[in-house]
Amino acid sequence: MWHQWVIPAERPRARSLANVKGYRNEAIEQFERAIKLDPWNTTAYLQFAELYENMRLPWRARPLYRKALEIDPQHPRACERLAKLDSEDNRRNRDR
Repeated sequence: MWHQWVIPAERPRARSLANVKGYRNEAIEQFERAIKLDPWNTTAYLQFAELYENMRLPWRARPLYRKALEIDPQHPRACERLAKLDSEDNRRNRDR
């Protein structure tokens, strides 16, 4: 898909900021801006979701993976990560 190759300036900056704990809120704002500029860019959704996973916020990551799958239903990374989150949730629910 052509839109996967469009790289808004906000996405690379957001990814860089996401690696620094003190700048994660700014990274979130940059990812939101990148998605607003290019709502068909699955990479932005995936990287945003990964940020939320790193922040231990899987409930925020899950809808971003689902959105990536709406755009590209066969996206391997989105399928893999969503399945992992679902598996972890199922395991937690069983352990309760």
